[in-house]
Amino acid sequence: MKSSATINGGGKGVQLSVRDERPSKVIGQRGVGGAGADMTVEGDLVNIVSGAVLSGLSQRNFSASNTGDGAAQLRVEIRNLSSKNIMGFWSGTLRDEFSLKGACKSSKGTDYEEMYNGVFETSLQVVPTGEANDKYVSQAVADSVNKLVSDDKMLRCLAE
Repeated sequence: MKSSATINGGGKGVQLSVRDERPSKVIGQRGVGGAGADMTVEGDLVNIVSGAVLSGLSQRNFSASNTGDGAAQLRVEIRNLSSKNIMGFWSGTLRDEFSLKGACKSSKGTDYEEMYNGVFETSLQVVPTGEANDKYVSQAVADSVNKLVSDDKMLRCLAE
């Protein structure tokens, strides 16, 4: 996947649909070794991802479309969101992962699908706070969404 800002949507309309296909809404546990409370996303993840994708596409001169007239269709499926604290003796690692699948159907009938995996990983000395967890999860989500809206093949499909 090559990233480029050279593909311009030229105002082309995109019909966006986002679905949450995760098998569980629990993304991990606070604490170490599954001893803490379940962690979930605060807010509506579908709306969060929809807003981020639309914002990224608008920066590339695409516009949201409510009709199918000449608009490409972009289906986004949220596949995974997980957060893991892996603690060692003195320190540990926090790894947040977010996966989504993007599927384009251009107005000319071209199809394109791709998986986009976002990861945030950092070393830990203590178990992170809820606020820190929110920030780390958000970075993994942003990483994945940025890969989708920077994928030249996806942008070409949407621009057709």
